[in-house]
Amino acid sequence: MDFSEGVKKLAAQGLNIFASGRVAALPDELRKYLEPLGVELADYSICVLGHGGRGLWKNLAHPLDAAAHPIDNYSMQKVEEFAREALGDSAPMILFPRPGLIIPLQQLGRFFNICRPSKLGLDIHPEYGPWFAFRAVFLTRATIPEVKFENFISPCETCAAKPCIPACPVQAVQVNEGFNLQACGTQRRRPESPCRDKCLSRQACPVGQEHAYEPAQLEYHMGISKVKRA
Repeated sequence: MDFSEGVKKLAAQGLNIFASGRVAALPDELRKYLEPLGVELADYSICVLGHGGRGLWKNLAHPLDAAAHPIDNYSMQKVEEFAREALGDSAPMILFPRPGLIIPLQQLGRFFNICRPSKLGLDIHPEYGPWFAFRAVFLTRATIPEVKFENFISPCETCAAKPCIPACPVQAVQVNEGFNLQACGTQRRRPESPCRDKCLSRQACPVGQEHAYEPAQLEYHMGISKVKRA
């Protein structure tokens, strides 16, 4: 299996967002996060994987036991298969998910033009809108092509209606100020809150609505995000 076939296989398995490039090409503010690894970074390429829409969810074995980290485990299994079969690398260096290592996922995503900031406190993809997430980041010594998406501006910048703003019951989503995470968190913890298992502003976003998570997927991710962002 060659590199392009491996990327297509990942997409069919639900990991349909893929970017890669030489670590040496990363800006200094991103490369500094990798320095604690204690390796010669110039020898490596970096791969960033994510999912957009419902494909990953449909590939998982249900029901899910959140305590067993099923999505992370599935993603790691597919990453290791891809590295072995398409890159000839039997031991990729996993950076995310990896306990104790901070990886700036949003910054990496923006560098590779996967996403841009949004009004919602999470990033936005040009096709999938707010319905995407990062699933894995790893380093490899294999020689691989650069995969970097076309530059784009955040859809929020050209969205005149901005329905996400009035949709938030506590005004956590604002026109000119940053996302009010404290107001959002307080609202979600209220026993009768309509935001406990969904984000009304996220659902109101017009970008990528056809890729919105199905109710069971949304409930799962929103439950996990009470502990960490999913």
